[in-house]
Amino acid sequence: MKTYAGTWRRVAVSAALFVVLAALAFLMLGPGAPSYNIKVYFLNAAQLVKGNDVQIAGTKVGTVQDLAITPNGQAEATIEIDSSDYTPLREGTRAVIRLQSISG
Repeated sequence: MKTYAGTWRRVAVSAALFVVLAALAFLMLGPGAPSYNIKVYFLNAAQLVKGNDVQIAGTKVGTVQDLAITPNGQAEATIEIDSSDYTPLREGTRAVIRLQSISG
């Protein structure tokens, strides 16, 4: 007569191994860098809209979250940076609005 104790033991060991490997992968890879918002100011941001991509060296690193006009008439853009490669941006970083062509 065949017992199921060995089968259940293999299932339990496999499940425990899976949980340990999943926890190890989570700890090694981490949940990712948290995103953060910064405010940038422009004299003219007529072509900027919510949802526009934010790029650094041609790589998408975030999006435009909000646009407002300051009391002195400047455009204030709130951008969200969600790339761990650019967390945080260095002091003195400049922002430039560029139109994106059809070819990129």
